[in-house]
Amino acid sequence: MFLNELLGENARIKILEELLTYSDSFLTADEISRMVDISSKTVHIHMNQLEEIGMVEVKKKEI
Repeated sequence: MFLNELLGENARIKILEELLTYSDSFLTADEISRMVDISSKTVHIHMNQLEEIGMVEVKKKEI
């Protein structure tokens, strides 16, 4: 599949699908983790990689 070649792992594709589904919402890594059934740490890793290639914008949650 083209997306697998472009984006690599299936986890990254699942994350992007959720982000597109909820594009009008702010989602935390924990929320995404529960949605796609992968660890929060893995979500963070993939989000950082997606941010590096310009596919997403990661914002830090203000306390």
